Amino acid sequence: MIEQLSLEKLAEYGFTSEDIENFRRWENFELMFHKTTQQRYWASNKEHKIYSGADASRKLYFKSQEQFRFPDDELSLIPEYFSLKRNKFLEERQLRAGLVYDDGSAKERFMEDENEWAESQLATAKKQSQGNDVVAKLAAKKHKENMEVYADWLKRYEEPVVEPILQPSMMKYVREITSKEYSHGHIHDDELMLHYEASLKKVNTELSLNTTIYQLPDIFKIRERWQYQLSERLQNAPSAELATEAFKKELLESLIYHEKAASNDPSNEGLYYNRYRKITYDQAVKGLVYTLKDLGYLMLKYQVGRPEGVEVIQSIMPVFGLDTLLIVLAEGVGIALFVHGSANNQSSNDSPKPVLFKPEHDAADYLALLRNPDYPILNELGEYIYGDKKKSAITAFFDVLDNRGIVYHYSAKKRAPLINELIPGLKISARVLDTYPDLYSQMKPYFEKLINDFLR
Repeated sequence: MIEQLSLEKLAEYGFTSEDIENFRRWENFELMFHKTTQQRYWASNKEHKIYSGADASRKLYFKSQEQFRFPDDELSLIPEYFSLKRNKFLEERQLRAGLVYDDGSAKERFMEDENEWAESQLATAKKQSQGNDVVAKLAAKKHKENMEVYADWLKRYEEPVVEPILQPSMMKYVREITSKEYSHGHIHDDELMLHYEASLKKVNTELSLNTTIYQLPDIFKIRERWQYQLSERLQNAPSAELATEAFKKELLESLIYHEKAASNDPSNEGLYYNRYRKITYDQAVKGLVYTLKDLGYLMLKYQVGRPEGVEVIQSIMPVFGLDTLLIVLAEGVGIALFVHGSANNQSSNDSPKPVLFKPEHDAADYLALLRNPDYPILNELGEYIYGDKKKSAITAFFDVLDNRGIVYHYSAKKRAPLINELIPGLKISARVLDTYPDLYSQMKPYFEKLINDFLR
């Protein structure tokens, strides 16, 4: 399970008072808490999340696509471990083989190697379980049992057949939706987003709803591959400039999609991926900072835009797989950076200027709530008038917006200048945003009700 982090939740789950104090003080603090040998929690101030159960175990065993180990205490994660290990093997194999790479043969070779590894681990564990050290014997016995489970799972493994239909568990996400209904209902569909995030974690444990389009893990590899392909062409090209322009033109052609035609229209045949590449390409060219959560909503809206008005939510379970979708989205960003140098013509190492409010929310609408006659925090010109010693009210307001997913979750240091840009005369500091006096506790319930009423 994945939940929003709060100090109250940490105390409820048994974190020590010292740990809770560290979470209160340090904005990047993270901790794996083993309550028992079978019960653990991963809490992260960076992500503003608490993970428990299998989700916490993923954090323990699967550090990244490159760093992972066998999930000894969470055998339900065996399929994900297998997928991570195989993907790494196939990627390395493809890099070595180049144009002669064959995916089917590589998968067969991996299965042979993995079966041999499991049998080897099993044999070693059996031998170690016969030693004299009691602790070592118990550990070996447990590892032997786990390897027996894994070896049996490998024997029963069958390559899944990808079919262009929804799995039974997704049937509740088949809905009749219209563009108007999207903006009023689905934008706050928390259940949908939790499912989406769980799906992202299965592809890559480092992904979350807060991952931006510029942090997609495949972007670097994609651009590196294109750079290599271009360098190969330049070796025999009569004109480096013309060859480069031709290569960039080919990349831009992978964005072509006829918006006014249905996806099954003949004019869009073979262009299905292009519609998704174009989403992130347009965002990157404009220098917008979108997250995977935003993309979930945006692609839902994109599907809704079809004439018939009845759609499967393919942004959550696309027919070509979420892992493929993420690569396609990364390609859109990659094309923008490769062709144009960077978003908004910045250098390729620069990040676009961050924004506070997410694109589907208008900052002006929410700041207008601070001009409420009951608590006039801003005047009619939008200027701060509440007093230097009452700025924690602003902290409470933006914390409520953060909890509702209306603004991006930033550290106090990053959030302070963005808030000051929006509210003339405020001049709030990161220290104030990290302070929670009595006024904060008084104002937060008021803002929660105010924003809830506004969103109805």
